[in-house]
Amino acid sequence: MLLTVTTTAPPATDLGHLLHKNPGRPDPQEVELPFGRGFVFWPEVSDARCTAALHVAVGPAGAAEERGRGVAHVSDLPHAAGSYLPAAIQRAFGTAIAGRCASRPDLAASAIPLVLEATPVACRGALSPSALFGPLGWTVEDIPVPLDPAHPEWGAIHHRIRLAGVARLSDALRHVCVLLAVLDGRRHYFVGDAEVDKLLRLGDGWLMGHPEARYIARRFVGFRRLAKAAGLALDSGGVPDGDGPPHERPGPLQAARIACVAGRLARAGARRVADIGCGEGALVAALLADARFDRVIGVDPSPAALALAASRLRTDRMQELARARVELIQGAATYPDSRLSGCDAIALLEVIEHVDPWRLEALESAVFGSARPRTVVVTTPNREFNAIIPALADGSLRHRDHRFEWTRDEFRGWAASVCARHGYSFEWFGVGADAPDAGPPTQGAEFTAQQGAGRP
Repeated sequence: MLLTVTTTAPPATDLGHLLHKNPGRPDPQEVELPFGRGFVFWPEVSDARCTAALHVAVGPAGAAEERGRGVAHVSDLPHAAGSYLPAAIQRAFGTAIAGRCASRPDLAASAIPLVLEATPVACRGALSPSALFGPLGWTVEDIPVPLDPAHPEWGAIHHRIRLAGVARLSDALRHVCVLLAVLDGRRHYFVGDAEVDKLLRLGDGWLMGHPEARYIARRFVGFRRLAKAAGLALDSGGVPDGDGPPHERPGPLQAARIACVAGRLARAGARRVADIGCGEGALVAALLADARFDRVIGVDPSPAALALAASRLRTDRMQELARARVELIQGAATYPDSRLSGCDAIALLEVIEHVDPWRLEALESAVFGSARPRTVVVTTPNREFNAIIPALADGSLRHRDHRFEWTRDEFRGWAASVCARHGYSFEWFGVGADAPDAGPPTQGAEFTAQQGAGRP
């Protein structure tokens, strides 16, 4: 297994300060590992460009562990950068991962041009390297390595991954340590409660804002019990997400929001409903449990989220009539979708705040213009409520991926402008207990198409 780290930030040899390794050392520096040996060496050293390399060879200890599982003759685990390489990175470059550099603290805190390459990387998950590393700002080159060049039909489990971007070295190494393990999904060591803490430590500052944070958490910790703990920790730690403030478990507010929206859709007489940004399918499940809804369409841009929704709904076990009531499709709120034509209602729960303000016009056009259902229900955080949350006293938003959060007046103003442009009326509502002068934690609007108003 091999990892290389290259920079062109002049003088590039300062990479040695960041990694706490000497680029002028003529022989490789050996790193003691519990499962083999690691070697740090410098293939390229100049002021213009400098490359550090970590080579990991799994020794008898690791091989014995695999033999103990009875899979040594078929397992590639000791030879692929799944969990062995991240463990070696943490051992060899632990100080760099922590972001400490006494000799160049300014450099350790700075984003610099970096290229990281890892090979061979086992990719067994539902998501590709691009889907995992891309949202973090990396340009990803993913080169499959065939099992046998003479037999291309055998496919390629392993890949050579090249990441290029501008980032702090500590962030880059933490991205690699988490996501290489996620791509493989297996461990060479016992997975216990400490894995949740490790995930949160390595994911600090970037994991909560990743669009596939829940998928990453589940793949990293592996077990259902730990995955649930990791998911709750991601929801409640650091900056809270749209499911609730840090002093409130995310479940109750989310449940109240779903019950409120489902009730409004039922009272509006909707029979065919699309939930755009359905995530793991919580609202879809609630609507399917109500016989008043004939058809429910879950829409999400994430294939992983749709896979989790299908698992949650157990679509593979549904009887034919029940299966005909639900459809899960990939799509986004900002693009017109002919598959939504004929829907009585569209729900957007905690979606608009994840859309860049300059893209809201595209969302309006797709939902209120192209699809144009009779009813649209939108919920979004109430920014005024943030004032009573200690963790948000500095003006932070509830989730790192939120592009904005509106006050009640700002949300009403947007809703009124949508109605004026597209021939709707709206009713504002709140979800959750009101706080004095701050209102409810969640606010919403139910839009109703006006009779005789045509498409703009």
